[in-house]
Amino acid sequence: MLRFPPMKSSRLASVLLTFTCLALPVQATPADHGDIARAIPADVSMFIRSQPNPERAFLDAHFAEVIETFKNSGVIETVLDIAKSNIPEGEQEEIGAVMGQIHRFTEMVDWMSLVEGDFVFSMKMEFPTPGYVVASRPPEGKYAAAIKGLQNILTEVQKFQPDTFVLETATREGADVMALSFGSQIPIEICIAGHDGTIFLTTSTEDLRNSIDLYNGKGGKALIDDPSFKEGMGKLPAFEDSQSYFNINSFLDGYHTMLKKAFAQNENEETAAILKVVSAGLDQFRIVQYVAGVGITDGNKTINESYTRLSPQAKSLPFYQAFADQDTFSDYHTLVPRDVTSFSLNSGANLQALYNMVASFVTEKVPNGKDLLTHFDTMQSQWGINIEKDVLSWISGETIAFSMPAGGGGMMGGMGGESVTMIKVSDAETGKKTIERGLTAAQQMLKQFGQTLIVAPASDAGENYRKITFPMMPFIQPVIGFEGDYMVIATSGKALAAMRAVKAGKAPSVLENEKFKSLGINPNGPVSSISFTDQSATYQGLAQAISMVPMIAGMALQGDDPQMKIARDCVNILPLLAPVIEKFDFHLATSGYTVNDDMGSYSKMVNSYRKDTKENDDL
Repeated sequence: MLRFPPMKSSRLASVLLTFTCLALPVQATPADHGDIARAIPADVSMFIRSQPNPERAFLDAHFAEVIETFKNSGVIETVLDIAKSNIPEGEQEEIGAVMGQIHRFTEMVDWMSLVEGDFVFSMKMEFPTPGYVVASRPPEGKYAAAIKGLQNILTEVQKFQPDTFVLETATREGADVMALSFGSQIPIEICIAGHDGTIFLTTSTEDLRNSIDLYNGKGGKALIDDPSFKEGMGKLPAFEDSQSYFNINSFLDGYHTMLKKAFAQNENEETAAILKVVSAGLDQFRIVQYVAGVGITDGNKTINESYTRLSPQAKSLPFYQAFADQDTFSDYHTLVPRDVTSFSLNSGANLQALYNMVASFVTEKVPNGKDLLTHFDTMQSQWGINIEKDVLSWISGETIAFSMPAGGGGMMGGMGGESVTMIKVSDAETGKKTIERGLTAAQQMLKQFGQTLIVAPASDAGENYRKITFPMMPFIQPVIGFEGDYMVIATSGKALAAMRAVKAGKAPSVLENEKFKSLGINPNGPVSSISFTDQSATYQGLAQAISMVPMIAGMALQGDDPQMKIARDCVNILPLLAPVIEKFDFHLATSGYTVNDDMGSYSKMVNSYRKDTKENDDL
């Protein structure tokens, strides 16, 4: 029986322990010997599972290029040089020893072997730290080296505090167990077991014992046998790559317990009041019972589908009411031009209902809540605005947005393109008056600082629109106005004309966009959200942007202050990352949607990738 007496902590050991924990990857799934997912108990809050899939080989090759480019970028060496130059001389030897040990540890294990085969990860909210269980079945021929490397790390860490750190070995149910404990100031154990070609890693001996028992068909109930888990997965196709499950109620229950135990260590009237408020706030999120998901690879696409199950009490919670009556989109394409680079529609939330919920919560649950709201009302009077009446009362919450390539507008569309954002309103007349008041107030405020904001009719947009020009940034000239039940903000009248042409049936919609069509997104019925992004030029543009950051930020980071020097050093790292970001150009496009039902919602997300070279692009 493994026991762990109290011990002292060490700064050096803490650093090494943290690295050891974080270095262990996370993924998950099936089995030749037995299903390693059976090692995960039913009471966990989070579960992730993955398995090898030959169809993903092309993605593995792409990511291998990204990793290799990062290794050759010089980023790591530069960061270490910066860190070393800012460490006091008296501490450089100790830090050097830490970095040396970290390097040794990284060489002890082929970390990728832990995630190349079947893999499961789980987390349960516990006090004082969450409990983690990882089970990995490395590919054939890699198990022995992987388990030996992990055991060697524990052996080496124990040597840092041989009088206080305790390393013990045992055998349980045929599994060879090694456990390292660190004392009361580091409330965690690192437990490793090898059994049946599978590596188990946990943060407590109790969790390790339970997982091995479950794996061997003994003890309590496994998550994969839990009715809610099976219900969620039953709503989805069989997974090929990955599987996930997040039990919201279990997470919140565990978080409540953790908070209570944490506050109990310093219990008084003030902490009790804080705990009551935090607990009541967390309970608002119990509208969801669980979220289940699966991942699949199909040709050059990855498909992720998920099902969100509402809690039985969801409809009685104020948070739910803010989302319950929002409009969905039946003909989402009718306002989206064919040549968009991205678009999104979202039913959003009723901001007035959210405000009412927060106000009620503050009044009923927060100490002196009524006084806080009274003070807030006083401040609004001083500002000359009532947020609830002047803003929230006329905004419905549904949104439509799209971006197009450059063609006459400003830079608001991103990378010099055009964009349109539409926000549905319930009272357009109040909205118009509020916008006019806001623009007038902005002009008066800028005038006090010697600046000018020009607001004029937007002749190319329509009589309900105003063009806004700020002479300091003449390349940004948005137009703002109202179109039916929507408030509209666009980069130019030309962007609006493109939207209107689609609405009138005079121009093709996004349904004729070849990249969007290739993703196979075809929701059956009204959607609460839908989106699309053409990624083909995103990473090159992002790489160019971060390469320019040092030049743009250089003037603002002048001076001999040590903090300024550190800031300059950090900014100068960014150009080194540009080639790494460009390597992600194999990601071509992404699109997804969500549809609701009485029990919850179903979501689907599709990503397409370049399989080989751009010349062999499937799209």
